[in-house]
Amino acid sequence: MSESVQLYEPINTLKPVADNIWIVDGPIVRMDVPGGSIPFPTRMTIVRLANGDLWVHSPTALTNTLQAEVDELGPVRHLVSPNRIHYGQFHSGAPPTRRPFAGRHPVWQNAPPKSA
Repeated sequence: MSESVQLYEPINTLKPVADNIWIVDGPIVRMDVPGGSIPFPTRMTIVRLANGDLWVHSPTALTNTLQAEVDELGPVRHLVSPNRIHYGQFHSGAPPTRRPFAGRHPVWQNAPPKSA
């Protein structure tokens, strides 16, 4: 049986949804499950906070064009990655000050120590 997953074009570009809020529809990714894998579309949300910092939820693949668009919005300071399949390269530029990630993620190697 063939599964069809539709993308919300255009992908990998900012789409404004409200003042200081954007979404980015990303590529279809596959998640491994017992007996195979399942496809699903990806979507990132970016919010510009009152101080100009950016809060990014569910980071998608970062292209050069998307990086330039995000850079124009402001500095990424907060990344929330709900699970391990989210893209690590998104935060390879300017290091955010807060990086809450679910599960084990390579970014923890460079994360600042937790304060008591």
